[in-house]
Amino acid sequence: MEFGRLCSWEQQGNRIEFTFENGSGRLEVVTDRILNIFSGRVSNEHRSKAIEGEKAVETRFSASEENGVVTVSTDCVTAKVCDGFFVDFYKADGTVLCRDRREARKVRAGLSDELKALKERKGTASKKRAQERSRSLSAWRAARLSTGWATRPDL
Repeated sequence: MEFGRLCSWEQQGNRIEFTFENGSGRLEVVTDRILNIFSGRVSNEHRSKAIEGEKAVETRFSASEENGVVTVSTDCVTAKVCDGFFVDFYKADGTVLCRDRREARKVRAGLSDELKALKERKGTASKKRAQERSRSLSAWRAARLSTGWATRPDL
């Protein structure tokens, strides 16, 4: 879904509601280490298997906007919400925890050189194992024939 530009945001208790050109979303401060991001495609009802029941505790946090980016910070984590409802997460010291991908996904037309080399190594090993199995089976058949075991009608 293309959310478009951020139009407005409003803090309601421990939640921040975002309105974009083509949709809406929210960020909920659950604890100083847990921020829950949600945008309903079908319904505004939010059920999280990761956060069952009411887990939110009263948490000090700040929310501010600068240059079209809304920054939500607790003592432990910071989230930056941008146009398109892209959300980046940082530790308190500024270290990146997770950043949303902003460019379109590029599907590769072929295999990378590294993957080709890996497949070649795996393929060569598989061929060698198959050849060894074939030689073992051939040796077993030859042994059967030389002992007359294979010609017995009861076997």
